Amino acid sequence: MVKENDCRTFLPKTEKKEKKIVSILPEYLLEDTSCDLIVLRLPHPRTKESRLFLMPDKKSDTIFEANCINDGSRSWFINETVEENGKLVVATEMDLGLLVLPYIMESKKISPLEHILMDDGFPDLMKLNQDRIAVRLAIFCDQKGDKSLNAFKYNEEKTIEYLKKKAKKLAQHLRKENINVSHGSKSSNYISNQNGTASEEAHLRYALGIISEYIVPELSEKLHSTLGVAPDEPPLLEDVNGDSEPNSKRIKVQPIEDYSSALTNSNGKVKTPTAKEKSLATAAKGSKSITSFFKKK
Repeated sequence: MVKENDCRTFLPKTEKKEKKIVSILPEYLLEDTSCDLIVLRLPHPRTKESRLFLMPDKKSDTIFEANCINDGSRSWFINETVEENGKLVVATEMDLGLLVLPYIMESKKISPLEHILMDDGFPDLMKLNQDRIAVRLAIFCDQKGDKSLNAFKYNEEKTIEYLKKKAKKLAQHLRKENINVSHGSKSSNYISNQNGTASEEAHLRYALGIISEYIVPELSEKLHSTLGVAPDEPPLLEDVNGDSEPNSKRIKVQPIEDYSSALTNSNGKVKTPTAKEKSLATAAKGSKSITSFFKKK
């Protein structure tokens, strides 16, 4: 549980009572009751926009991105109390190397890490564990001089190779865990019932999509090109024989009085339904026509 004192940016302060934020955290953080979370404001590695991250004070070599899910009017029942704030914060562990990669790419010469990370707009960068970052950067950057200097220079070839391995490993995990990587709203049960499995390329494309959320677009394009995977192509669903599976045919079922027909204008173009139209269309499904009440029994 992240309290308001630790995460002031999520909720405004109030003198009435201490508000709480419901969050999903790794189990080991919940077990250690003495561990506090430090809230850092850092640049997102893809967009450079300000984002919130969480760092355990006893494990500074790990950092989590704080993703806030807010569905609007929602509350939480906590024990015997009702928490009006219905937001949910999901803490996702981040690769420290990818977090600072944009700064390495922008540095034109070999520089100590502490100099590379100097950014007046994001002073919290200096709170990161630089020794741990150096371990990650040594994998895909050129390190010069004594290791204690933590001096690095960007190496595109090593970086692409590192990201390729990362993408393939993630794709294998997605396939092993049977994660649905198809486009649209088809559920895992739907795929199972159709006796279909996503191809290896579909899993790799999905993995690349995840990684691309945390690297600059230019690097994402080069990574896709190196692996020969087009970023915008939807993954195909294949059956066990390797044949592409077409979209399943559905029986057309409509009520006699179809309120959803109002969603199409006279030109045949589909217009965006309003909330009221959606409500009427949903209510009409499965309902008897009003004319049925006047039939002879």
